[in-house]
Amino acid sequence: MAKPREEADLVAIARHAIEAHLAGSEAAQPPWIGRRGAVFVTIRRDGELRGCIGTMSPRHADLGLEVADRAIAAAEQDPRFSPLTRDEWPHCHVEVSVLGPLEGVTTSESLDPHAFGIEVRDRIGRTGVLLPDLPGVDTPTQQLSLARRKGGIPPKVPIAIRRFRVEKHTEPEPVTEADQRS
Repeated sequence: MAKPREEADLVAIARHAIEAHLAGSEAAQPPWIGRRGAVFVTIRRDGELRGCIGTMSPRHADLGLEVADRAIAAAEQDPRFSPLTRDEWPHCHVEVSVLGPLEGVTTSESLDPHAFGIEVRDRIGRTGVLLPDLPGVDTPTQQLSLARRKGGIPPKVPIAIRRFRVEKHTEPEPVTEADQRS
């Protein structure tokens, strides 16, 4: 089955931006998608998380610019990882998650970690965000706990919860030498 054109475009925009960044050159202006959107770009190396950066509201005038910007940030600025290197890049694949509208949630019964991502925020502004459908996150309780932990929010502190759907664009994982020998 062929990918929708926009799906291929968003992944290609992210990939080209990272490749140009790793080569030390200026990326070409991404194509104009014609809409704005909040985006998270996730990089995985050999199936494991290698970087993920995004925003809850768009910073740029177009989705193409947003994807390119967040792709470079995911490769370079995720505080959990050192910057991505050229040697690692061939072992990586990219996912682009375009966030849908944020919806306030009053009870955990409105959550489904496979269908919705969440943002939790406490009164002093600490925020944790979790994308949907993460491996090992199967219940709303797990989802809320992990989002709190990401935001540095203790378990008993009251929080506001917002959920969102994600339009996910991905590319297949690269074939490794071990895969070829199997």
